[in-house]
Amino acid sequence: MPQPPSRAARFGTRFHLWIERYLGPDLATGGLGQQLLVDPDDLPDRADAGAYGEEELGALCEAFAAGRFGRNVPYALEAPFSVVIGGRLVRGRIDAVYADVGEDFRFRVVDWKTNLAEKADPLQLAIYRLAWAELTGTPLEDVRASFYYVRSAELVSPGDLPGRAELQAMLDKHT
Repeated sequence: MPQPPSRAARFGTRFHLWIERYLGPDLATGGLGQQLLVDPDDLPDRADAGAYGEEELGALCEAFAAGRFGRNVPYALEAPFSVVIGGRLVRGRIDAVYADVGEDFRFRVVDWKTNLAEKADPLQLAIYRLAWAELTGTPLEDVRASFYYVRSAELVSPGDLPGRAELQAMLDKHT
């Protein structure tokens, strides 16, 4: 269910918008993602931006630009997906996908994390990984998924992400 935007979510949205502009308008609006319907600055409670202020956003943007992904243009940016798992439609957008990274896989799905705590649910990556594999017809084992914690420049790639059958079993357990 949709939830009202929080200050942290708006901060993350503003950062993602900056990345789209920074990495190139062709990627951000070239059919790979969806444009924002509402500018984050027009959201209610915009006055609370001080909690995650302009200085902090600027520092985060500088950290990204100086980090491992700051000069690499992704294969896809804000890539939309829809995947049915266990009879449930799951939709979302993958922050970035990099191709031909020269390792033992073809694509790396990356989710940018702007929060202070470096805790994220690997199930999010499992869904993104499955969605990208199925969207592109790529074998699941050829897609790696990672969280990139922008503040610390740490790339976390869980190695034991569940595939379709395991994700479906997890959903079946909770119904």
